[in-house]
Amino acid sequence: MISKTIVRNLVLLPLSFLTLFASAQILQFPPLEIALAYPSELPEEPPEKNVSTPWFVATHLAIDGAGWFVVSDPVSGTRLLTRRGDFRLDSNNYLITANGYRVQGFNAANTTPIGQIGDIQIDHSFSPATTDPAATMTTFSVGANGMVQVWMSDGTEFTRAQILLQQINRPEHLQRIYPYLMLAEADAEPSPTLQPPGSAGLGTLISGTFSSEKFAPQLTLLPRLGKPKISDEGMATHTLVHTDLAIRGHGAFIVRDTATSELFATRAGTFLIDRDGYVITYDGKRLQGHDHMLPNDIVGDIQVGVDAPPTTSPTAVMTFVSFRPNGEVHTHMTDGTAYLSGIIVLYGFHNPEQLVRAPLGQFSGVLTSQPFAIKDVGQLSRGKTRIEQNRLELVNIPRDLLCLRQQLSFFTQGFLYRTENPTDLAIDGAGFFLLKHPLTGEKFVTRRGEFHLDASGYLVNDQSLRVQGISGIASDQIGDVRIAGRFTISWDGGINCFYTDGSQTNEGFVLLQWFKES
Repeated sequence: MISKTIVRNLVLLPLSFLTLFASAQILQFPPLEIALAYPSELPEEPPEKNVSTPWFVATHLAIDGAGWFVVSDPVSGTRLLTRRGDFRLDSNNYLITANGYRVQGFNAANTTPIGQIGDIQIDHSFSPATTDPAATMTTFSVGANGMVQVWMSDGTEFTRAQILLQQINRPEHLQRIYPYLMLAEADAEPSPTLQPPGSAGLGTLISGTFSSEKFAPQLTLLPRLGKPKISDEGMATHTLVHTDLAIRGHGAFIVRDTATSELFATRAGTFLIDRDGYVITYDGKRLQGHDHMLPNDIVGDIQVGVDAPPTTSPTAVMTFVSFRPNGEVHTHMTDGTAYLSGIIVLYGFHNPEQLVRAPLGQFSGVLTSQPFAIKDVGQLSRGKTRIEQNRLELVNIPRDLLCLRQQLSFFTQGFLYRTENPTDLAIDGAGFFLLKHPLTGEKFVTRRGEFHLDASGYLVNDQSLRVQGISGIASDQIGDVRIAGRFTISWDGGINCFYTDGSQTNEGFVLLQWFKES
């Protein structure tokens, strides 16, 4: 085995998980520059329309009436809503959306026809004891009440599951996370429980059909009339930048000009982390809050990546920063430790009319507007304010800020797509593949893991640049990765080779490069 000490000294750190594109395809929200191009007055969307597919697909479902499908992220457990029922079965027979979220409902159990609420799975599990052990599932159907009936090859029929719906009393308050996927919080007034279709005022299901209805944001992407105000609140749009922050509710960030110490207010939460660890705006103003080393009544510049606790490895470096709904800022290190670096303070204003618009979505005149710190930030209840990471309010992103943003490169993680090619690799997290030119020795980095084996067995990209790592279990030298025979590459970069006698060995590692200031 290669010791962790050796790997750390090699600089190349296996910081992130490698995956063979194991995730299902995820729909991508329109890029920021496209979304901002929408007119300020959005046209009316056509009414809901159920569309029959050219051929019958049992997993395509439409809701005829009120209600929403509930789907769950299999990794985090986060539940979202959708009315777009173009579902399918994955390799484990879970009923999923196009982006891998699992449809929720009752599943059959051994003791009762219908069991606990969870991920809907349609297979031959829990078939009657009289079923032929060699029988397989031949077909299934979904009834108007959500009941999933399964037929076996020996003629057995049984109820496998029941798809449930949720009633949303105020759907105009749903937040769009992805196209057709919504988040329901308290102000949307969701029903406390999931119910069978056709009950409690819910509509029924139509199998072999899916709804083509479109969902327009309830708030415009740009102000309707006049100039933006500090009170403008827009839809929280998902982004892939971990320093993008949206405020849900009232309030604003306060940032400080380091040259003049003048304070500015903003709801355009487009931040970066500079080389000294300060959380800054695109023009270098520092975000204000409580430093974890100072008393809570002192507000100053928030700095991350410094003053690590004694339990953190001396050689560890910062990998990323996470922002919590209550404003807490946590620094995550390469040794797996994390610690609190500070708390963002959000402010309201007794006299917001005294604020004056400045460039990049900022407002001057903070002190004359009589700011006050907002209490109980982060509580999930109506009327409370919280911070959301990886999101922006487009209504608060002016043109000059958008223009500056387009000049930046964030090296963000993209969506993952499944392939069956063992040399296709994706990085799930931070880091880069290191490549080397075989003749000049010049080195490059990339996050595009579309690799293949060349005629000599080297793992290369489409320009014949060789992937770097450790070849051979007895080696501790970084070099070109070379593979022979059947193999797989695991999540930690390990190269596992398989032989005709049934044995397998670890033949090295694909390693990743990390940059403190990427």
